[in-house]
Amino acid sequence: MSFDLAELDTISACDKGFELELIHPKLKTPMGWFVNILGSDSTEFRNFTRARGNENIRKILLKNVAKTLKLAPLKKLKQRISNC
Repeated sequence: MSFDLAELDTISACDKGFELELIHPKLKTPMGWFVNILGSDSTEFRNFTRARGNENIRKILLKNVAKTLKLAPLKKLKQRISNC
């Protein structure tokens, strides 16, 4: 019997996620509060990490431009960019 990893659809399973009920840390009893856990292959998680990565790259580029050109501090650059 063989198994083809290419046929494994991790994205839909991760998008569906699962519900986890929180347990009281001292009493060890269910609290009636639930958290929906999505997998790292989920579309939502991928979009979030992509956006965060883009923001980090943008910050690094702004710092490098300011250092290279010996411009005003980063806060002033952000203000100028946001006003455009």
